[in-house]
Amino acid sequence: MGSRTLTVTTGSETATLSNAFSVTPGTPVIAAVSPTTGKQADTATASVTGQFTHFVQGTTQVDFGPGFSVTALTVNSATNLSAQLAISSTAAVGSRRVTVTTAAEVVTLDNAFTVAPGTPAITTVNPSTGQQGQNLVVTVTGQFTGFVQGSTQVSFGADVTVVNVTVASPTALTAQLEVGGTAAAGPRALTVTTGAEAVTQNNGFTVTARPAVITAVMPNNGPVTGQFTHFAQGATQVSIDGITVNSVTVTDAALLTASLSIPAAAAVGSRMLTVTTGTELATLSNAFSVTPGTAVITAVSPSMGRQGDTVTVAITGQFTHFAQGTTQVDFGSGVSVAALAVNSATSMMAQLTISSTATVGSHQVAVTTGAEAGTLNNPFSVTPGRPIITTAMPNSGQQGQNVALTVTGQFTHFVQGLTQVRIDGITVNSVIVTNATLLTAYLTIPEAAALGSRTLIVTMGPELATLSNAFSVTPGTPVIMAVSPNTAKQADTVTVAIAGQFTHFAPGMTQVDLGPGVSVTGLTVNSATSLLVQLSISNVAPVGSTYVTVTTAGEVVTLNNAFLVTPQILIP
Repeated sequence: MGSRTLTVTTGSETATLSNAFSVTPGTPVIAAVSPTTGKQADTATASVTGQFTHFVQGTTQVDFGPGFSVTALTVNSATNLSAQLAISSTAAVGSRRVTVTTAAEVVTLDNAFTVAPGTPAITTVNPSTGQQGQNLVVTVTGQFTGFVQGSTQVSFGADVTVVNVTVASPTALTAQLEVGGTAAAGPRALTVTTGAEAVTQNNGFTVTARPAVITAVMPNNGPVTGQFTHFAQGATQVSIDGITVNSVTVTDAALLTASLSIPAAAAVGSRMLTVTTGTELATLSNAFSVTPGTAVITAVSPSMGRQGDTVTVAITGQFTHFAQGTTQVDFGSGVSVAALAVNSATSMMAQLTISSTATVGSHQVAVTTGAEAGTLNNPFSVTPGRPIITTAMPNSGQQGQNVALTVTGQFTHFVQGLTQVRIDGITVNSVIVTNATLLTAYLTIPEAAALGSRTLIVTMGPELATLSNAFSVTPGTPVIMAVSPNTAKQADTVTVAIAGQFTHFAPGMTQVDLGPGVSVTGLTVNSATSLLVQLSISNVAPVGSTYVTVTTAGEVVTLNNAFLVTPQILIP
């Protein structure tokens, strides 16, 4: 810019004029805007090209009119800039003037940019979910839409029926829906059609699975019925608080059978049933109740006792309520309960007296506590009584004596010819059996049998019955058995041997008397049953038999006619 020299040449002729012409600045204008259109609610970057402009970063400002926001501006050169625009959804449709101001420089371009109607869209769906089988009303809000009552149609996809559509405005409507019970769960595309206008919102509505529920539980290992469940063998698990689930058998997606074990100590009352299949959880409150167990007798120990015995047994119950002073026990005929001690509601001790005539075999036990009755069949057996000897008569015999011993037994099985009797040191000559519990043994007590009590033993095959101190051997009656020689003449002197039985001859104590006329001049004790006596027979001793008496302290034994005094032979 500035002054110029004017030169005019004609052949060789040249004419000039200094400062003849001045170049002045061009008028600033907007030469182009690109792009020239944008839709309501859009964002766009517009390139503005000027001529003779002086765009300056930080100074230059751009205006596209109402409904436009310039969110950023970048000056590329004095004649070019880029403006980032946000077009309001309510910006007026039509042409717009663009104004660029750089300090005092203001340039405009009419009809430089056109606002076009916004693209129809669905902005909100409320509610945006519905369960299988549910009926609900959904509000759909659009933008730049042209909803029309009677023309607008709504689609939520397969198995979702739109019963009614009510248009509130070109951008708002309500749709009454019926979600099918078997509608596929998951997101759906929502499409609203009004004539040629079709707007879709992908994933605008979601069909959710109906919550899995347990509808019925049958007791006694019966089936569990679900609704909207997806039971699967091997994947489905069942739980009930405090109860053991042994196994689960799935019949189909809504039916299964759970095998349960209820612990004896499980708390009484209702339980919640929980069924899980992966992330699916179905529950039923108060689905199953634990009731008190049936009172039963589980054990009796020991489990047997003999006839005639007294035995203490432990009785164990389950779900019982034994109570001291209230509980009664019955073991059947022939078994008496002499005493009862309750340890706990399920444990007690019973002292039994088993009659000798109690029936052999199994007995039922019945335990009663008030209205509670628990029984156990055949927990206790009465076995045959232990064979014993109850009496042996007589219970003593003397040394050297023959005795008929009557033996009475209990629970014995005496048999003639098989039953044997033994008494230590005593000879049993024979046994006569009267019946299974009565016999007679014929005994010979040796003269030398040791004094004192004996145990009586009776055997019958493997059966053994004994009685301690059943028979005692008492001392034999002292007697004089022999006198040798047993004769002598008057006036003779003779040594006589005296033999006793069961005697107790003792040196210095024993004395011998043979009656009048027979003097004992010497006495030698050889043993308790043998002695030698030296006799001097008077010439006037009475002729004939005389007694022999031997006295040892309190023991006096006499043998009449034991010695004969014959007449003295006189030699003339």
